[in-house]
Amino acid sequence: IQMSRTFQRLVELQDRAFFVDSLTLFCGASARQPGALFKAQPDPKYFHDDQLHLSTDGYRIWKDIVEETIQKIQ
Repeated sequence: IQMSRTFQRLVELQDRAFFVDSLTLFCGASARQPGALFKAQPDPKYFHDDQLHLSTDGYRIWKDIVEETIQKIQ
């Protein structure tokens, strides 16, 4: 959480950098609960069997958020 916030602050100081907050992006329903930043659990459907790399569903979500961010800056 601290590293994510630090990156966000650094990006805000730059003219050409953008921050995509994905800390709870792959946590499914637990990301919408109060205090999710500290309690959200990764949803296994967004990860391959190794639970490290994104699955097809995980990459679809990542692609959508990156495209949305790109649209905002164009």
